[in-house]
Amino acid sequence: MLNMDDDKVYTQEVITENPLPTGEIIETTSESSGGSESTGFTQTVITNKNVPTKKVAVELLSSVLNTRTKKIMGEFEFTKSGAIKVGDYKEGLYGEVLISPTGILGRDVYGNTTFALSADTGAAVFKGEVRADDFVISDNNGIVSLSNFRNGTVTSGVYQKINTEDYEDVDDMILNIPELSREVVAMIVFTIQYNVGYNDIASPYGAWGGRFKLSIDDEMYDEMYLAHHGENSATSGGNGDQYTTSSCHFMASLEAGTHQLKMKARVVNESGAGAINCFRRTFSFAILGS
Repeated sequence: MLNMDDDKVYTQEVITENPLPTGEIIETTSESSGGSESTGFTQTVITNKNVPTKKVAVELLSSVLNTRTKKIMGEFEFTKSGAIKVGDYKEGLYGEVLISPTGILGRDVYGNTTFALSADTGAAVFKGEVRADDFVISDNNGIVSLSNFRNGTVTSGVYQKINTEDYEDVDDMILNIPELSREVVAMIVFTIQYNVGYNDIASPYGAWGGRFKLSIDDEMYDEMYLAHHGENSATSGGNGDQYTTSSCHFMASLEAGTHQLKMKARVVNESGAGAINCFRRTFSFAILGS
C-alpha cells in the first residue's frame, strides 16, 4: 500500500476550452436634426477576458512515479524496444549502463565492456574482480577458466645415465609455462622409473643414492626432492632389469610472466662410484589459481 503522506498524488489541472471573444456589430437607427432618419453602426463593448497562459509541468507526481522525490513506486514494463540508459558515453569522459529486454551492459570511459548479462542465454561477463563472503559456483559440466587449470605434460622413455654428483638436467623433462597475468599456485608432478647401480663394472660394489630436484627458471626448488638410497651390487646395475617407480609433487607459487620448469638429478656416492639409470618418466603441471 502506498504511503500518501510521504508521496502525495496530484491530479492535473484541467483547463476548459476558452476561445477568443469575437465582437458583434449592431445596426442602430437615429433621427437627425432635420427630421430625417439616419442609419449608423456602433461597436459593442467587449469585456476583458484573459487569455489562458501556457503552463509547463516541471514535476510528475503519480501513484507509480514521483520525480520530485526521485522515487519509483510501481511497476513499469518495457516494450519490445524499450530500454533505460544510465549515463551518456563520451570517450575518455563518461561510461554508461544500458538496461533492455535483451540484458544489461556496462561500458567504461574507453568503451570497453566491463560487465554484461544476457537475458537470452544467461551468460555473464565481468571484467573486474567478483567477490563475495559466501560464494558458491555450481556447474554440472565443470568450471571453465581461461587462465586457471591450464596444464601440460611431457613424457620420455629414452634411457639416460647420470653419474655426476652435480645436478644435471633429466633429458626431455622441460615444461614451458605460458604467460601468466598474475601470481598463481601450480601443482607439479614428476614420476620416473629408475635404479641406482654401479657406474663402472670394474667397481661393481658400493653404496650410492640418487636425488631428483625441481628447477624453476634455473633456480633449485630445495624444499622437496625425491631420493633413493641403498647398497647396490652388480645385479642392480645399469641393465634395467630392476628399477624403482617413484613420484614427487610440488605446490609452487609462480609470479606473473613466463616460466620454465626442469627436473634435475645427481648421484650421491657414499662409497664407490654409482650412477642413476633413468627409464620411463613423466613431468606435468596444472595451474590451480591464486
